[in-house]
Amino acid sequence: MDRLVLGTAQLGLEYGHTNITGMPTAIQALSIINYALEKGIKTFDTARSYGTAENVLGQINSNDTITIITKLGKFNYNASESILKNNIDKSIEESCKALQVSNLDTLLIHDFEHFNNKIIWKHLLSLQEKNKIGKLGISVYNVEEAIIALKDININHIQLPINIIDSQWNNDIFLELVKQRSDVSIHARSIFLQGILLNDTSFWPKNHDSAFYVNTLDNLMVDFGFSNKVELCFSYVKSLKWIDGIIMGVDTLLQLKKNIELFNVRTMDEEKIQKIRSIFNATPKSIVDPRLWMQTIN
Repeated sequence: MDRLVLGTAQLGLEYGHTNITGMPTAIQALSIINYALEKGIKTFDTARSYGTAENVLGQINSNDTITIITKLGKFNYNASESILKNNIDKSIEESCKALQVSNLDTLLIHDFEHFNNKIIWKHLLSLQEKNKIGKLGISVYNVEEAIIALKDININHIQLPINIIDSQWNNDIFLELVKQRSDVSIHARSIFLQGILLNDTSFWPKNHDSAFYVNTLDNLMVDFGFSNKVELCFSYVKSLKWIDGIIMGVDTLLQLKKNIELFNVRTMDEEKIQKIRSIFNATPKSIVDPRLWMQTIN
């Protein structure tokens, strides 16, 4: 379970397009986290904006070494220098208080515009020098942002969205930079694309041939010998060796138990990976970027 990371967005707020169970109670959320620990999951992904998720993680009582990756709170990046620094300090202070720690293992910037703002980035680096932050990184939405991030020597962690139908990461410039930056940990999120990859066309963005994607994934599942589409999606991302961690969010303890079992699925050979890439070589951004769904999904 070294590569499996528990995402906690669903544990602190109602998150996910296909989530029909709602947010778990604090007791239920804690039981999910404790079960993950029992099964060898040692890394947890959270954020200041994930509702009560940091508070739940702060209740962990584990003798094992764990890593918590959190993200800077969201605020207006066009504010004055003093306000920006105050917002950063406040976000980090609130995260430390909720997590019940004195400093943060890894802090990610949640908004690429924050990374582009030199005042914000310089202040974060100064806090890192003061050991308030361990690793600094960024959560990106596309390969263009990831390429820019990899060129900054102070970035040591990148979280990016990748799944079986998203071909943008098969990018020569990006992959070459990944090889050069062995000091950067890369974690994959959105491997089920907020659940739509596992569901029928009614959950997919409109104005697209969603039947093509649903039917093609069904056919690949059968052709490759997987029992369900969770295995298919897990296997594809696990097969990408440059990915260090795979973030999995769950709504219930039962879902976590099932997904941990399915995570042990075999990886794919290069022939299968290339077949997938040839099929999904032009998936539009309006499908792979959930930020664009508001205009195209019911």
